[in-house]
Amino acid sequence: MHRSYYESSRLNDFMFCNNLYLVLSDPTHHTERSHTLIDLCFVDDLEKVVDNSQYSVPILSAHDLIRITYNFSSSRGTLMPIISRDIKHFDKSLYQQDLFSADWSTVFASNSMECKLEAFNSNLMNSINLHAPLHTRSLKRPPAPWLTEDNQKLIKERNKLSSPYVRSQSLSVLSKYKTCRNVIKSLIIESKKRQQTADGFMA
Repeated sequence: MHRSYYESSRLNDFMFCNNLYLVLSDPTHHTERSHTLIDLCFVDDLEKVVDNSQYSVPILSAHDLIRITYNFSSSRGTLMPIISRDIKHFDKSLYQQDLFSADWSTVFASNSMECKLEAFNSNLMNSINLHAPLHTRSLKRPPAPWLTEDNQKLIKERNKLSSPYVRSQSLSVLSKYKTCRNVIKSLIIESKKRQQTADGFMA
């Protein structure tokens, strides 16, 4: 960045076009023959930079260790509602009975394939909407993909151990509960780390 190389000029143009600012200005890479600013840190607002520093670590690397403290706020995004079908009270026999009693004459009598398909879909969707209606629910918290099906089963097992201990005050039950709780906590932490790592690679 200190010399007028082609890449430096392009990088300066990029900074200007995107309203970015370079935090550090001192050389960050050191050799016997040169000292160059090649470890770059950009921000959108210099006033948000609370502190910055760089440290020489010659034993480990020719690059300086750079650090900044940046002040920014992170707001939770709006959680979109989930629309799904309610199959809690779905009755297969009633659903089939409703399909059998529907008027399918248009499907067989019409010469138009488009009319056949429209009539077929209409009967099918009317029955589905009747026996498995659409249900909209709002999320109270962001999705937690690290809570896998196996982890959720273990959480249920842990919760099952809680009530017996409250009733009996048995130390053996308490020991089982604590063991299960600690195992679940470790598994969730590891699952969360793996998920965050995967999200980082995909970002």
